[in-house]
Amino acid sequence: MSILLISPKKHSVHLHLIEKRLSRVSVLLILLAISPAITLGQTEIHAHEELARSDELTFDILVSAAMEQSSEMLSLASIKNQAEAYADASDGIFPGQYTWRALVFDDGATDKRGIRETEMGIDIGLWRRGEKNATKLLSASYGNRVDVFDRYLRWLSSGRVRQALAELGDADNAFAGEQEIAENLNAIVDVVSALLSEGAVAEADFLRVQAEVLDQEIRVLDAEAALVDAERNYQLITGLALRPSTNLVEAMPYLEREDSHLDVAQDHPLLLMLNQKVEISKGGAERIRFNARNRTTVSVGVRREEAGAMVPNTDTVSIGISVPLGGKRQSRPLVEDALSVAADAEVSLHQAQRSLQLSLHEAAHQLSVITEALSLNSRRKALAERRVAMTLAAFEEGEVDLEEVLRVRRALSSIDREINSLEAEKIRRVGEYRQAQGDPL
Repeated sequence: MSILLISPKKHSVHLHLIEKRLSRVSVLLILLAISPAITLGQTEIHAHEELARSDELTFDILVSAAMEQSSEMLSLASIKNQAEAYADASDGIFPGQYTWRALVFDDGATDKRGIRETEMGIDIGLWRRGEKNATKLLSASYGNRVDVFDRYLRWLSSGRVRQALAELGDADNAFAGEQEIAENLNAIVDVVSALLSEGAVAEADFLRVQAEVLDQEIRVLDAEAALVDAERNYQLITGLALRPSTNLVEAMPYLEREDSHLDVAQDHPLLLMLNQKVEISKGGAERIRFNARNRTTVSVGVRREEAGAMVPNTDTVSIGISVPLGGKRQSRPLVEDALSVAADAEVSLHQAQRSLQLSLHEAAHQLSVITEALSLNSRRKALAERRVAMTLAAFEEGEVDLEEVLRVRRALSSIDREINSLEAEKIRRVGEYRQAQGDPL
């Protein structure tokens, strides 16, 4: 780096600037004096232990960990037990409802002639017409829900991992970007310090750039705090004390010019889960339709009649059947209540399908916009970097003042932050697109 002495004419310009800024020097001195306390306070507040990094972590490991950590995992055992219970309920020649009967008639408390009659039997409940088939269908729906729930939970956990990784990547890039800006400002400090030692600039310029550095250090601390929050959220979702050593990023989906062809697949995990809820609700309504009426029963029993010591006992066998009549009027409200639940489940299914469709189209549209914006900002950044270099060289020559250097430097920093924000948004939109498509990690 070449440092040239400033000519007397240019030096007079700097003296004029010094006089112009004298009113701000006292403020800058106060800021420099209290800055260690501010920095110390920020450091104590955001003190943390960073998560260890590992090269072994993959998408599959993270999603599996998120599944185990999820609250929905608590309902898996209940879902399996329901499937087993309905499978047992739909099996067998009889529905499994039996009643044992015993009757004793004795005249010991009345006529006392030694007459006694004893009757014992069992009532066997029979399947109602169509009940067994309906129960089997309901059992199959509950059985399918076990498999569907596993896919649904993996898809749900994939979305949470996508969000956590996107936040981590955003925080990492923002923190690194703010550190890079701080390093660039420190380079400007070195230039100003060298010029100050040669008497080419006023001390006010040095204080001004120092204040800019302090402002940037606060930005670095804020970015570090955001990184801490992102790591804590990641740890809460996955339950892991390790994070990937590099940012895990999904491949950018291929998008055509027109996205009107985009449709959500019918085997989307969320739609399958909601569809199973509809089937179970309808099957439950049918089950209520049967259970609300009494069951036809077959009775088998024996009877012994004792007419006294001089008369031999008489043993008989009885077979009977009881058929319920009516009851539909009383069962209909229960059935309609259950069908209302099924209708609500079907509405939720259609709403989810439309929501996924909108999310898919919105993500595809935003990805196209972000891709174009990144291309434009890359060109803007190249121009801004060139302008910063030229302005800094002109400052060393005394052709521009420090404010101009800081202004173009801030413009470049703004572009860097915008690019980082767009990159983070791109990662989020890719995750939203694949989540809406139903793709697990």
